[in-house]
Amino acid sequence: NGYYYHLIEAPDLSLACITAPNEQNWVLGLLRAPTFLPTPRWGEARNPAVVPAVKQGCYIQYHRLFQDSNGTYLEFWADNWMQIFTLVSGPAAWPIVAGPPP
Repeated sequence: NGYYYHLIEAPDLSLACITAPNEQNWVLGLLRAPTFLPTPRWGEARNPAVVPAVKQGCYIQYHRLFQDSNGTYLEFWADNWMQIFTLVSGPAAWPIVAGPPP
């Protein structure tokens, strides 16, 4: 889609997995730019892009961005579910709530 993406993991208390519920937010942020070169044009998606359904350290795991001939995707594991989203241009419902399917 003509952009480079950068996925940011952002715990608010510690890099240790504080796993007791309601003690730590562990969110994902997403940036994109039209070039990979150093540029001030890295723009934020509406961050945080992904928030956990439960406020708990390491709730969202194994996140990555990948691409195939059909598009660019955001994938992560949360609450025993692998979740995959297609990154597209235009407005979106943010943030994505990571957790079990509705």
